[in-house]
Amino acid sequence: MWVFWQSSESTQVYPYRLNQWERQCIEDDIPDTQTSGKKVWVYTSPHNIDIRERFEMEDWLISESDFVSYVTRIMEYDGNLSYYERCTLLAFLYFRDSGCEYAIMEVGMWGRLDATNIITPIPSIIISISYDHMEFLRNTLEEIAREKWGIIKPWVPVILYWENPTLEFIANEKNAKVIFAKERRVITNLLWNHQLSNARIAYEAGVFVWIPSLTIREALLAVDHPGRLQYLRSNLLVDGAHNEDGMNKLI
Repeated sequence: MWVFWQSSESTQVYPYRLNQWERQCIEDDIPDTQTSGKKVWVYTSPHNIDIRERFEMEDWLISESDFVSYVTRIMEYDGNLSYYERCTLLAFLYFRDSGCEYAIMEVGMWGRLDATNIITPIPSIIISISYDHMEFLRNTLEEIAREKWGIIKPWVPVILYWENPTLEFIANEKNAKVIFAKERRVITNLLWNHQLSNARIAYEAGVFVWIPSLTIREALLAVDHPGRLQYLRSNLLVDGAHNEDGMNKLI
């Protein structure tokens, strides 16, 4: 799941969230907003090598000096925050201070109880629901879904790729308009068929925030996501799939 959010300092953010495959949707969306001339920051988790990968604008990561400065500030008044909560707080503070226009926020595993869920997004985006983090989120898809769907806010549109009666019922209860990604023809340079659904979701989100269609299509051709179906050489392909749903999509 992910979200677009707007703060009093004129920062806007995408809230998304759900599982690892939603990460591609964010990667699809980043060029949309950047190519349209916007200053876009992205908060994701986890990172591959460097923790600063969680705080990114275009191809730039938060600088080492800024990262150390914000961590020091947070530790000075840190009550009893978890590692993830500290990272999320750092993102909020840094995005605000850097004057970003849009922020794309990946919601962590919790959804309803997630640290990112204190913001009010422009749209919320839900890609899929699968068996993951079951030691925390219960054992059935419906129970997991009810935690994940906690990011749906009253009167805030939610973008979906598939029909789900329970989710639509929850959205209607909150007067949240449900927008389904259209089965439009899209082209992205990311590999594998599941990337087409991610690209369609990203397209719908781009249209929702008034990005021109041509800009979105150009952006989808410029997407780059290291560590996701990435050829390190001609006979070596690497991917970060780490749960049953991710492996099923991969193979």
